[in-house]
Amino acid sequence: MILLLLIFLPLCIGDTPYLLRSYPTESTVIQASFTDGPCIDPIKTLPFLQNTEIESLNHSECSHNADDSILICKLGLFNGASLIDLDNYPLDNINIVILFVQQFPSLKVIPRVLDLCFLNRFDQSLKELAICGYQPQIINPKLHPYLHILDVPTLAIAARNIQTLLISGVDVWQSVELRQLKSLKHLLIIQGRTIQMRYYHSPHCADCVDAHPKADYSFHYLIPLSLQLTYFLYDSPYDYKSCNYDLLKTIHSNPSEISTFIVASKAFHTDLDKPICQTCISGLCPLLAVCLDETSKTGRNSKEPFECLCVEELAVEDEFQSCKPMTIHPPMYSLRCNHTPSILNYVSRSMIITASYFLSSIIVFICSTIFLWKTKSELD
Repeated sequence: MILLLLIFLPLCIGDTPYLLRSYPTESTVIQASFTDGPCIDPIKTLPFLQNTEIESLNHSECSHNADDSILICKLGLFNGASLIDLDNYPLDNINIVILFVQQFPSLKVIPRVLDLCFLNRFDQSLKELAICGYQPQIINPKLHPYLHILDVPTLAIAARNIQTLLISGVDVWQSVELRQLKSLKHLLIIQGRTIQMRYYHSPHCADCVDAHPKADYSFHYLIPLSLQLTYFLYDSPYDYKSCNYDLLKTIHSNPSEISTFIVASKAFHTDLDKPICQTCISGLCPLLAVCLDETSKTGRNSKEPFECLCVEELAVEDEFQSCKPMTIHPPMYSLRCNHTPSILNYVSRSMIITASYFLSSIIVFICSTIFLWKTKSELD
């Protein structure tokens, strides 16, 4: 029996994606956050993640583990990705990339949006990606810290073939565009040991973060991904008000969707058995929508507990129409990394039906005209 375990245990571990090996393999809801994982363990062992000098903020460095096909990199604050010479590594043989990005002081005037275009270099080989924000051991209490911003539409271009994605300790712009990662099967969202992550949903740009409000949580990305993912893990120690987890609870309650659903949150654990609130606080309306409930001064559909009003065109912000909860807006594609989206990305089912009807009408008109012309010729 022991011999069989020794033979099959490595095989089981080998079949599990590297980024998942520190976490449960079965669905569970627990109160405490995880204390180990690929965004925590390397900080304990890699010297370039332990520097305490202020100059180290600008330092970029990588460590390559050929046995596990892993590349672990720390990105410096100023154009950190450009300081990494990827030609030193066998990119075709690297399947796992773990990127450490630093929480940084506010007086550092730098672009907050992560430049991830270099991930294009890995092409088909990259299957697992972890983006780990962390707090370097540089103490300066006079400065307020900030997190970098993950531009998800750009990530979907630069790492389009990944199957496992871990996001931790960074702010996230357009998280719902994780739906563009068509190969994604495993998603982990972990708060990490930094200041609280924020979610931005402005349709304009990832850089204009002051032009729209910040959200402390967002789960709308699970609406399109719920039928695609086989593994989802959410870990946050922060407390939220009752009803704030309603969208997450709605998807969690459907066992036919994500087979392994793990939540590490005391707030979610406490709120799990409470009914869905069915108010605007539940956050079930689409992103960028206006929500009306019994507390709203504006009139609404009295037959529903709440009503969602969506903008059809972003250029006309004052024209709203009623829309359904648990839906999402059309995709937004990135133009970074010198990428030009295919025109097919913008073709919706309704456009195809309309175009087909229009072409069919033209064909019928032409055929009818030819038939009438021939009939008239025969009569003459």
